[in-house]
Amino acid sequence: MRTNLCDCAEDTSTATADDFGRLSWQGTVGCAVSEQIRGVIDPGRTLGRKHQWDRAADEYAKKFSDEAGLAYAEAEAAIIKRALAQAPGRRVLELCCGAGRNTCRVVAAGYDVTAIDLAPRMLQHARGRVRESGLTARFAQANATRLPFPAATFDAVYGTRFFYILSWEEKRALLREVWRVLRPAGMFALQFNCLPWGYYREIEAVVLEGRPYRIRGRYFSPRWVASLFEGWEVLRVEGILVPKYVLLRRVLGRRIADALADLVHRRGFRLAAAYGVITARKPSNAGRAAAWGRY
Repeated sequence: MRTNLCDCAEDTSTATADDFGRLSWQGTVGCAVSEQIRGVIDPGRTLGRKHQWDRAADEYAKKFSDEAGLAYAEAEAAIIKRALAQAPGRRVLELCCGAGRNTCRVVAAGYDVTAIDLAPRMLQHARGRVRESGLTARFAQANATRLPFPAATFDAVYGTRFFYILSWEEKRALLREVWRVLRPAGMFALQFNCLPWGYYREIEAVVLEGRPYRIRGRYFSPRWVASLFEGWEVLRVEGILVPKYVLLRRVLGRRIADALADLVHRRGFRLAAAYGVITARKPSNAGRAAAWGRY
């Protein structure tokens, strides 16, 4: 098993998932989201988004390189790998891979990864990062809402830091496509921005910048996200606390900061979670016909 992690290596004393706590509720969710997709995904919007992320790729590749960013990235990757460990096999699809931050970690954990992104420049960074690490992965330029793979191709699918970009129609198309390419009992891990953090950003923007921050469609309650997964077995939703927790630990010391994190988790104060990851399983008896009717 390969273990080199390009620039993903981090001192474990500053990068553990437990440092960030987890939202804690489990079970299946069966809310009614069963009508067919309405409207057409706008190709012009998709093209504009590709150009936008192409322009941002060089700067985005530098993100998550400071202490707080690396710690967040390690916490996020730990949640993803917990989901992948429950998959029926090791063939994995990564959606919207960006500059390859998670690609390196997942490949190094021994998974056979195919990574897609809409922006060619992002894929260039991801390929370079994986190659420099001595790792191997497949890459393709593709739209996550129109996956170019046959049905039942992958044992697991995961994606981070893109869900907020999608329109309502695209969110539903995404779930339909992931269902289609997953094998029975396959796992899906999806990261999303938590609603309370959006309210904080709204207040911050008004106070510091004198303008409102658009949170509609970008920040979500965990229960709302779970309600989209009708027909799936929702195993858990886990939250990652604000990355500035690392700085808090510097000021207060590890013992006090960890005690505060434990209190937040025990009391159920989910306001502290900035990001969430939902983990769901496609039922082992799910047929393709049921999947197409589901969304």
